[in-house]
Amino acid sequence: MKTQNNQTVRSLIQKSIALSLITFLTWSAALAQTPVDVTHRFPGYEPTVFESDAQVNEVFKGMETRFKPMQPILLRFGSQCTQRAETWSYDLAITQKIKLEKVFVFYTHAYHDFYYQKHGKTFKWWFHVSPYLLVKNAVGQAEERVIDRSFADKPQTMKEWTDLFVDSQEACIENVPFSEFEGDVTSEGRSHNKAAHCYIVRSPMYDLFPQDIDAREKGQKNALEWDIDQVYYGAKALTASARKDFLARVGL
Repeated sequence: MKTQNNQTVRSLIQKSIALSLITFLTWSAALAQTPVDVTHRFPGYEPTVFESDAQVNEVFKGMETRFKPMQPILLRFGSQCTQRAETWSYDLAITQKIKLEKVFVFYTHAYHDFYYQKHGKTFKWWFHVSPYLLVKNAVGQAEERVIDRSFADKPQTMKEWTDLFVDSQEACIENVPFSEFEGDVTSEGRSHNKAAHCYIVRSPMYDLFPQDIDAREKGQKNALEWDIDQVYYGAKALTASARKDFLARVGL
């Protein structure tokens, strides 16, 4: 009887330890995927937070794709990322009442050197930009999904998106104002980390160029509204028929 009782106690202890381990791992996983609060990054700007990734996927599938193709022989260089991001953002904001944001990734001199050593050719971009959306995760916190329809076939996490364009797969430095690392990118201005490969800077959907985010960070641009001239500039990247459809769709 005593032996049987000892076995029962050991069994209960083992089950208790296993249950505690499962609880700890579940809690740790939830904690690991809980992001910082990204819904109040810009005072007065409240981006849309979707309830599920399925909803984000539907938005992604409906995004405009009819941009001018690149034809170097005819000196036609297609669309710029700034134009695509502006067109997508304005389209979604007007037709679906979605308040989204943009993310800029900046490539440093260190990354250009790395790329040349690896590929034997020059990396030609100094930045790239795309819109992104927010979606609730399993514990109800907002996560980011970049919707770059030109380079991906589905919405992506921020790291998945930057990995598309950063061969080293290095995590980009975040939460540093553009003016604080401009020297690492352009050779002019401050240096934050000369060894870094990339930086990412987030902005409201209204910012088109790096100078817009720089001005906003410095308090020189506070308006949360569209510059219609910039929207028209973005639309120039669409084919003629797509541009006509877009302008009619958004009421311009």
